[in-house]
Amino acid sequence: MTNTENPEAAILTGDDLAKARSREQENVVSSILGLVLAFVFFFVWVYGGLSSALRDALGGDKDLISRILFIVVFFVISSITEFPISYYFGFLSGKKYGLLKQDFKGWLVDNIKENVVNSAMIGLLLFGFYAAIRAFPNAWFPVAMAGVTVFFAVILFISPFLVKMRFKSEPLNNPELEARVKKIFAASGVKLTKTSRWLFGEKTKQGNAALIPDGFGSEVLISDTLMASMQPEGIEVVLAHEIGHKVHKDLYKGLALNWLLFALIVAAANYSFSTIGMDGGLRGSSDIATLPVFFFVATLIGQVFSLITNATTRAAEYAADRFALEITKNPKAFEAAFRSLARENLSDPNPPAWVEFWLHNHPTIEKRIAAARVWAKDKGINVT
Repeated sequence: MTNTENPEAAILTGDDLAKARSREQENVVSSILGLVLAFVFFFVWVYGGLSSALRDALGGDKDLISRILFIVVFFVISSITEFPISYYFGFLSGKKYGLLKQDFKGWLVDNIKENVVNSAMIGLLLFGFYAAIRAFPNAWFPVAMAGVTVFFAVILFISPFLVKMRFKSEPLNNPELEARVKKIFAASGVKLTKTSRWLFGEKTKQGNAALIPDGFGSEVLISDTLMASMQPEGIEVVLAHEIGHKVHKDLYKGLALNWLLFALIVAAANYSFSTIGMDGGLRGSSDIATLPVFFFVATLIGQVFSLITNATTRAAEYAADRFALEITKNPKAFEAAFRSLARENLSDPNPPAWVEFWLHNHPTIEKRIAAARVWAKDKGINVT
């Protein structure tokens, strides 16, 4: 592949386009099934009495141990219930489209590890939420949100570990690419501390690149799959895009939006606890058995709020694209890079508008390439 592809050629054609559209349809089905499962889960746990029965079986919510056990058992049952969807749309779908290289055992081990880590973090946050309601019944909200702020700060601190949890990394050992990386970092005014090769190839065909915090600077992660499928000029563009996110402080903007989302969720959840009252054997806001109500409220508000966050993130992606173009001055490499990403990741280049609005936090590949061509035209750069 070169960085001088015919700009009029279709981004995906034939079998690749059919697979990309099929994957998009599966994403829609998966999202719908997730919502249906959330409703079923809510009614079974709350109005079916499962939540109060579990609470009573584990000690009646009388002490610290019983509350921790409830959270652990709830997460285990939830994971088991959701496993068929994860298996079909994660493992089987990845195998069907040739994107996943792992066998079932490797995939399962990775998913269990991620579920354990994610459940531990979310469980700790939820335990703090109920503790705040118990300890400060008249001032629980500011106390809970102070805890959320600390929680987000911790997440930011351990984010390098979370990013590398599934895919390990090693030194890049590519002088040409390292020189390009140093060049764009210098041009951007961002401190570079380390450049690493992200080991995707044993597990997936897909490619990616990222910047993660490393002390007072940033570590660059470039997947081996990206290095194998994309020219150095294209990788330079992709990294310049990631630098754009850092320059624009998009990570902190995203954390602020998530903080606001959680504030809405905890307020709405507490209101729902009062509305549901004693139905299903529940005992009010501080009862750990109301946890399924919390998750149901979080799902509904999260779905609505995601329309806002997705739109905000799509705007941030366009801004990062423009930053990459301004730094590299290479719209041909930009277009070739995104064509390559569409092929390697089997991304539908132009999904239906309602699907993009509902599910996508990135603009479509076609729109991003079109915006880059507009930028090039305004700058008087020929991309043909």
